Amino acid sequence: MKAFLQRHGAKLVPVLVSLVLLVVGLVFRAELVAWVSGEPMPSEPTYDTSVTAGPFTLGFELQPDPPRQNGNVLHVRVTDGDGNAVESAELTVRYVMPAMGSMQEMRGEADVADEADGRYEAEFDLPMAGSWTLEVEVAHDGASAATTLGLTVGTTGLTTRPGSGGEPAEPVAPTPPHAFSDAALSELREGLRAYEQIRAMLAADTASGAQNASSRIATALDAAAADDGLPAPLNEALVAGAQAA
Repeated sequence: MKAFLQRHGAKLVPVLVSLVLLVVGLVFRAELVAWVSGEPMPSEPTYDTSVTAGPFTLGFELQPDPPRQNGNVLHVRVTDGDGNAVESAELTVRYVMPAMGSMQEMRGEADVADEADGRYEAEFDLPMAGSWTLEVEVAHDGASAATTLGLTVGTTGLTTRPGSGGEPAEPVAPTPPHAFSDAALSELREGLRAYEQIRAMLAADTASGAQNASSRIATALDAAAADDGLPAPLNEALVAGAQAA
């Protein structure tokens, strides 16, 4: 082995140096690219821009900052009201520049990747420099929310607006039908006649007799509200109508 190294050592040195450089390049590839290009190394996002939207808290960080026309990444972290990560959410990010003069509106959609643990990345290139709006929409487990961000190419920072959204609405059960008694139906018919009289008075631009008609409507609604077996929502509506009359 010693004799082999003595004979071929000089030839092996360049090979070993190349292998070392290759390993270093693979391990520290990002650092080398940053060093050669003069660009700063992307750091772990801190999500220092935060917006509350519906049941979610959305944390944002844009890299690079200031943004440029190409190669932008919006890092998004989605958490719930308790600070827990919201995983597998549907995240949509659109970039929009409104129409100005003869220039039509420009818009596009970022490529979103789920990075797990409530973290998402939206990569996008902008058609041109200038100020852009980012429309961010999140949906998860029936709840949805939206907010907008503002950025300007070459200018540091994101601007934010209040978010919107909320939990899915609870279904409201329909009021069950109710068969009024004959006495209650008679009162309701009398109240309807009084209502028609008031409409006729308004059309004739007169208030003569309106107080009497209003009193008859209140009496009719009170009587209907006292009907046996009346569902609570219907009872409340009739009582409120009687008080208003």
